[in-house]
Amino acid sequence: MSNLRLETESPMIGYARALRRGPALIAQRERLVAAGVREVHEDLRGGATVLRPALDRAIAALSPGGVLYVTALDRFGRDHRQIFDLAVRLQETSLHLVALDDGIDTRHDGGAFFRFAAMMLAHEARAAEDRRAEREILDAPRPPGPKHAITDAAWAEVSPLLATGTITVEQAADRLGVGRATVYRRLGRNENGT
Repeated sequence: MSNLRLETESPMIGYARALRRGPALIAQRERLVAAGVREVHEDLRGGATVLRPALDRAIAALSPGGVLYVTALDRFGRDHRQIFDLAVRLQETSLHLVALDDGIDTRHDGGAFFRFAAMMLAHEARAAEDRRAEREILDAPRPPGPKHAITDAAWAEVSPLLATGTITVEQAADRLGVGRATVYRRLGRNENGT
């Protein structure tokens, strides 16, 4: 009976990461072993490092249905994108993820965490595209000629008040967020029909 249980039980492999050997790495390993993990792959690297050979080995050692255990998601990296990329990678290879401190167990969440990770990656991709498009607009050459500091709509509100003497040129400039000289130039342009 125990052989049948071992055959149907999903393989569990742990992953730990710390900057150097010491208490942090030992504590992660102990918690993973206490959770039932028999094999722990360890990277001695900082959180900002993208290359994680032990993580790659851990994933390669799992077959579909296998479970990758970590103490916390931040063991995969400091950047959310790294974490979400890994989550999508695990889902695409039919692996599960358990993050002990974060309460994540994809075997029992109906795929919610993986869907969330994919959604966040798509959101980040759209945001990056929006930023690129905004940069293109900002970097585009401006048309030649002077920039009109006072819009026609704003001028339409202020010019009748100036004409009736309700406000002064200085007050109009304050309202419009421009200098007095700009208001005088606009007045001159309107009076001259240009």
